[in-house]
Amino acid sequence: MHRSKTYRHLEVAELDVKVYGRPIRIATDGEVGPLGTRFRFSAQPAALSVYR
Repeated sequence: MHRSKTYRHLEVAELDVKVYGRPIRIATDGEVGPLGTRFRFSAQPAALSVYR
């Protein structure tokens, strides 16, 4: 994947996404959200526990 022209790996606290074209719905945590063309995603350190 490190040679891909479309895949990028970034580690950030927040991410703003702009959709060009018609509004879409996105799902986060299994919940479908409202229609939109701009979305902001954020993460809180240690907010998610993962069990293996």
